[in-house]
Amino acid sequence: MFAHANDIGEFLNKFRFLFRCLLTQTIIGELVLLAVILQARIDSSRLKSKSLLPLGGKPLVFRVMEALRRVPADIRILACPQDAVSCFAPLAAEAGFEIFAGPKEDVLKRYCLVIRRFGVTRFIISPR
Repeated sequence: MFAHANDIGEFLNKFRFLFRCLLTQTIIGELVLLAVILQARIDSSRLKSKSLLPLGGKPLVFRVMEALRRVPADIRILACPQDAVSCFAPLAAEAGFEIFAGPKEDVLKRYCLVIRRFGVTRFIISPR
């Protein structure tokens, strides 16, 4: 059924997405998927690796995700550049966030790709 391991991963991601869609509320016959999107990166020009600096024993980005869990949403997504995935993936998983890697230099495109990838119909963008 699956030619490659990537096919299995893609199938599981689609299954998870469809399952989440079924759990969302229906308004006027349309499925609504509300997402909280947090954008983070590692390379800050003024304070290197500030997202990973400790705050109360956990990295700052984790504390932000922890606070954002209080916002009612169907899905929570941490959007980051590809070079930050290895640092952020364990933290995102621990905080209950999906992770998405996008272009390093184009934050707006990263948000747009997240919205398209997860089928988000409404979203809240956490300020940086």
